[in-house]
Amino acid sequence: MNTDKCNETPKCFKSICNRMISYAIPLVLVLALFLTILFTGFSRMKNSRQSIEEVSLSNLCLNAEIVEERFSNMYRSLKAATAVMVFENGFTKEQMLEEMNALREACGFDFVVRTDTNGIAFNYLGAENIDLSKRGYIHEALDGKFAMEYINSGEYDTQNAYVVLAVPIYKNNEIVGVLHGSYTISSIEGMLDSLADKDRNSSTETFIFDSTGMMIASSNPSSNNELFIQAFTSSDHGESADVTGCFKSDEDNQYYYYRYMKEFAQCNWIMVTKQSQASIERQLKTVRYFNILLAFAAVCITGALISYFMRSKRLELRQKQESAQLESALCEAKKANAAKSDFLSRMSHDMRTPMNGIIGMLHLSENETDLSILRENMSNMRFSADLLLSLINDTLDMSRIEAGRMTLNNVVFNTDEMVRGMVASLTPTMDKKHIQFSLKTVGVELLPIRADRIRLTQVFSNLLSNAVKFTRDGGHVELIVECMKRDEKYITDKITVRDDGVGMTPDFLAHMFEPFAQEHNELSDLYAGTGLGLPIVKRIVELMGGHIEVKSELNAGTEISVWLTFERVKAKDTIVKNDRQCTASLSGRRILLCEDQHLNRIIVVKLLENAGCTVDCAEDGRQGIDQFCKSSPGYYDAILMDIMMPNMDGLEATRTIRTLERPDAQAVPIIAMSANTFEEDRQNSKNAGMNEHLSKPVEPDKLFATLEKLIGHVDTWRE
Repeated sequence: MNTDKCNETPKCFKSICNRMISYAIPLVLVLALFLTILFTGFSRMKNSRQSIEEVSLSNLCLNAEIVEERFSNMYRSLKAATAVMVFENGFTKEQMLEEMNALREACGFDFVVRTDTNGIAFNYLGAENIDLSKRGYIHEALDGKFAMEYINSGEYDTQNAYVVLAVPIYKNNEIVGVLHGSYTISSIEGMLDSLADKDRNSSTETFIFDSTGMMIASSNPSSNNELFIQAFTSSDHGESADVTGCFKSDEDNQYYYYRYMKEFAQCNWIMVTKQSQASIERQLKTVRYFNILLAFAAVCITGALISYFMRSKRLELRQKQESAQLESALCEAKKANAAKSDFLSRMSHDMRTPMNGIIGMLHLSENETDLSILRENMSNMRFSADLLLSLINDTLDMSRIEAGRMTLNNVVFNTDEMVRGMVASLTPTMDKKHIQFSLKTVGVELLPIRADRIRLTQVFSNLLSNAVKFTRDGGHVELIVECMKRDEKYITDKITVRDDGVGMTPDFLAHMFEPFAQEHNELSDLYAGTGLGLPIVKRIVELMGGHIEVKSELNAGTEISVWLTFERVKAKDTIVKNDRQCTASLSGRRILLCEDQHLNRIIVVKLLENAGCTVDCAEDGRQGIDQFCKSSPGYYDAILMDIMMPNMDGLEATRTIRTLERPDAQAVPIIAMSANTFEEDRQNSKNAGMNEHLSKPVEPDKLFATLEKLIGHVDTWRE
């Protein structure tokens, strides 16, 4: 079980939970703010009617207090004026009249009257000695009380009705008369009219009536309030001890706010403010508009906060992602740097090992005269050189794979020939170790296919070579080809390499496809390796669209299976056999060698001279062109061309030779000899006009075979 993946699951879940919480908390706060604003608006809407009632009742109480305070001031003015209203103090009639007129004007009385203890008026409506003894307020004032009385004609008539305020006149603590002032109801109505709210949305009317239901005064005399007065006096409200209250009349859709007037308790007056339901609805409509605006503002504010929050979160997330990417890039750079250092360290070690063998053998051979020992030293040097070349080739292949530069060159070839060639190359080693080899096919014939023959050979040569290396003497190696799927166009095969060798440990199995991975066992020291073979095999198989599986048990053997899909070849696409091999002897042939490295020139010249050739040398491409141009047509049988040279490289030199106007410019074989071994290098050589591309270090047999073939073709063409 992969514990890393198991550990990643709760970490991933925790990361998701943390992210959800980081988003949820601010969103919940913003939502709470939005709901609070809406709740406040709806609560305000709900309490608006009650608030309007409370405000209306409060205004009524204030107006009543204003009216009451007005009459209280008038009462106090009357009481203060009694001191000068005593005849016995020597005031003349004219002086008293002047004082009473001043009092009337100052307090707003319509008229002021002074009576004696018998109720005879000193002045009353311009007349004297009028008997007012039957008036109730006279008797109350003579009893030492503040007296108030409403006097009317028995009906609502504001012009002929008035309120009388009366106070006793004292002299030496004895009552010697009564001073009273009259205030007409029309003046009270003017006061009520000034106190009435005339705003369009909350217009009100104010009126006063007594407990018997008689209308006293109204800010709007034309208004009919009889329905309310009748309903009020006939209900518990008329006998209620409540000072203030509200009464709703369903018959006329009016709200009546009432207050018993304390200063008019003797008259049992009640002040009422009337407000229509329509005016209340208009006020509520204003409140609703305000709540709508409040809700709209809440939505806008909430949207702005959410938008700001989301932008902030996105910015924060982007910054975290960029930071994570930078950290990942830094980590990858560190890993790449570490891998590079490790790669260079391993390469240095692995290259120094065969180099040490070569240099060591050279030192041992310098003063050695025994021919058999020299041959043995040369054999050891060849082994080390082959190992070094293998390491270089594997390293180049690995670098191309890692860089994504390796491509497949699919051609039609016979799989039977490929298998026989691989087995033939391993037969000497298997015979030496007495290993029994077997080839099995299951549901498949080794027929021509279209694939990359070189890479396919590289894969299975490596697997078979490892199987032979790590199998003990007398062991068994099997190659099994099994058809898994087949249709008209494609065939999928499972190719298995199985041995009963030393096997691998479980720890090494987990890392066997990593570059430079090698396991030390009883046979590993006998066969030097680069540790790059299996990683290259795995990547080539994946490049071909296949996959590879490995089963191995220590001291029991290893089984490696590869699944690959190939394109089937129809009869008309079968391999066309080459024309008869046109080869020629190299004896007496003239070769032009273009090579800038002195040691390389010496090696090639010696090899060719030993084969019977005559060799002319040029140190760069320009010299090679000059020597070719100076020669007669057909003088040189072939040109060996290095690629990387000073002044002019081998590609440019080849293109120049091919454009020369001489009979042999197109026919002369030009063979590239270069350390550049990539497929694009081979293609560049071909595009420049070269016939073949040989990799350095040059293998003599391959060089001779190539020369013999190309020169033989030219000879045939000339014939």
